[in-house]
Amino acid sequence: MTTIDQLPVLDWNGFSLYNKGGESTVFRHQQGGIVAKTFWRRLWTDKEILGGEELYSPQTIRYVQREAMVAEMLREAGISVPQPKGIFALHDPQKGSLIPPHLPAFVMEFVEGLVPPFEEADALRKAELEKARLAGFELKDVLFNRLYRMEGNEINVCLIDFGGWEHPQLEERLNACWGPAE
Repeated sequence: MTTIDQLPVLDWNGFSLYNKGGESTVFRHQQGGIVAKTFWRRLWTDKEILGGEELYSPQTIRYVQREAMVAEMLREAGISVPQPKGIFALHDPQKGSLIPPHLPAFVMEFVEGLVPPFEEADALRKAELEKARLAGFELKDVLFNRLYRMEGNEINVCLIDFGGWEHPQLEERLNACWGPAE
């Protein structure tokens, strides 16, 4: 199982709080067009809040790896998701109050988006989710997992947040990339 010291280090400088969700916190880089997602709950179904060394434990790293792998598999299947950039130990050299010295983070492309109140956008979301189902994914937590963006005169959807999603090959792919979970 991967430990925090085995991850490449990404310096905290340039990141600031962007959004805090039900299981994770997303930090946006000011110039790099990326975000770093860290977990403060085990998974989307878990009520327990992580604390202390749990925040960078091998189990928490596995949650980060899992989310990154789902995003990668979705992207390979032609589904619109932010481009994964890797898994890193987000490091705060100042040991500031926002994060511990190191946190495992799933780094991905920053996607500017909004949730417009019209039916066309919901149809796009349903179509993208159906593509994911056809690619073998069992979808969970699908209410707030999308962003819409205007590209010219067209609305496009981008799926985000894959903590509870399942796929028959997910564990096999995780094990092939990062070794088996303990």
